[in-house]
Amino acid sequence: AVCMYMLRCADYLADHDEEKQMLEVAFTLYRRHGLLTDALRVALRLGDEAKITGVMEECEDTHVKKQMGYILARQSTAIVEEDDEDLAEIMGNLTLSETFLGLAKELDVLEPKTPQQIYKSHLSETGT
Repeated sequence: AVCMYMLRCADYLADHDEEKQMLEVAFTLYRRHGLLTDALRVALRLGDEAKITGVMEECEDTHVKKQMGYILARQSTAIVEEDDEDLAEIMGNLTLSETFLGLAKELDVLEPKTPQQIYKSHLSETGT
C-alpha cells in the first residue's frame, strides 16, 4: 500500500529528480519483497532498461515471467531471452490473439449473451 501511495504521489511532484527518486524507492521496495511484476511496471515507468532486464533475470517462476512478457509486449519493449521461445513469442505479440481466444473459451464469453443468461433471474425464486 505504501508503494502504491508513493507511485500516485510521484505523478504530482514538480521536480523530475524527486519523481525519479520516489520511483526508485518504490522499485527497490517491490523488488525486495518479491513483487517482480510491480517492480517491472516501475522500471518501465523509469525507462531503465538495466532494471527491466534485471527483474526479468531475477524471476524464476515461468508463469510470472510470461505475465511480465505480456506487460513488456504491451509497452513495445523486448528483452532478448535466448533460452525461452515461448517468452520470445509472447514479447513479440505473435500469439496474443490466440491467447485471448483461449481465455474467452475458458470464460465462456465467445457468444453474446442476453441479460437473462447473465443474471440467471429464472433460477431465483422471489416472493412465491
